[in-house]
Formats: sequence, C-alpha cells, structure tokens
Amino acid sequence: MTLIYLISILTLALAATLFVGRLDKWLQKPIVEPYHKKQCFYLRHEKRFLGFLVLAVGKDYLIMSKVSLSDLLKVRPDMNKKAKAPARVKLLNQKVDYVLCDKKTAEILCAIDLFDKEQINPNYLNHCIARHRLFQSAGLPWVRIPIRLSYQVPSIKKLIKSVINQQRTEEKKRPPEEPSLLDGETVTRL
Repeated sequence: MTLIYLISILTLALAATLFVGRLDKWLQKPIVEPYHKKQCFYLRHEKRFLGFLVLAVGKDYLIMSKVSLSDLLKVRPDMNKKAKAPARVKLLNQKVDYVLCDKKTAEILCAIDLFDKEQINPNYLNHCIARHRLFQSAGLPWVRIPIRLSYQVPSIKKLIKSVINQQRTEEKKRPPEEPSLLDGETVTRL
C-alpha cells in the first residue's frame, strides 16, 4: 500500500517538474500578438479640449472620457426580445468623448462629443441625427463642440451649466416614473 503511495507521489512530482520545465519554456517564447501599446490615450485635440474642460467644470463635475454608450444608456425593459439584442449591440459599438457626472452621486448629467467642422458630410449628418434622437429619447443632454486650437473657459462653463440646468428643470416638470423590475413588471407603491 505504501509502495503505491510512494510511486504515485513520485509520478506526480515528475509530472509537475516536467510541466514547470515546459511552462518556463513557453513563458520565454516571444509573444506574437497583433497589438501594441498606444503612445497616448487621447488624440491631440481630445487632450487639448480635456484641459479646457477641466478648467471650466472640473471643480463641479466628474469628467469621464471615451465612455461606451452601453455604460450610459440601457435598453428599455418593455422592448421585445428580438429588438433588444440589436439595440444593445448598437450601444456597445459607440462611445462619447466625455461624460460629466455629479461628484457626490455619480449621476450621469451630460454627454459631450467633439466634431471637426471640416469633416461634415451626409453620412456624418445622418449619424448626428440618429445620435441626437438616441440621447433625446433617453433624456440625457448631448453637447457637440467643434474642435478648435483654443477654447474660452467661461464659454464652456456657461454652456455646460445651462444644458445641465435645463435638463434638471425638465426633469422636475415630468411626473415621476413608476419604478420597474428587470423583467418589465411595474412595482406597486404602498
């Protein structure tokens, strides 16, 4: 009996040694993946605008950048299952340049996209119309700001504050939504 245990232990030790030896060789092989690190997270114009945005509203709001629409919006629970999947994919495949959130609650307050006035074409206009409808139906303000070499900090601050204040005023006018469960059933209030 002890001979069987001894042989089993020796076999396991030999297998572990061989595995570790091979693992070491595998780890030493150069990794050939089709990726490499970018030099900078932001494009030049995005980095420039971010600096002005921080000066304008950085004390008042959290500034997030390159945010997926799926992190900002969710598909309505009352949609049928066939329509939900493409709607989710649409959100996953798009992003906004910046998002402003409340510093205390992390409530999403405003989405911001930069655009190049030189690159406007019919396809881009259709994209903007679709995106405008998307944000409008979701009740999230969307601000488009043209790419420039320089920005006026007070102008950015005034624009952002007015958009957020307008949204908050509209939300106060709306009747409160009925809370709903994930499956779309309405929660009854007691």
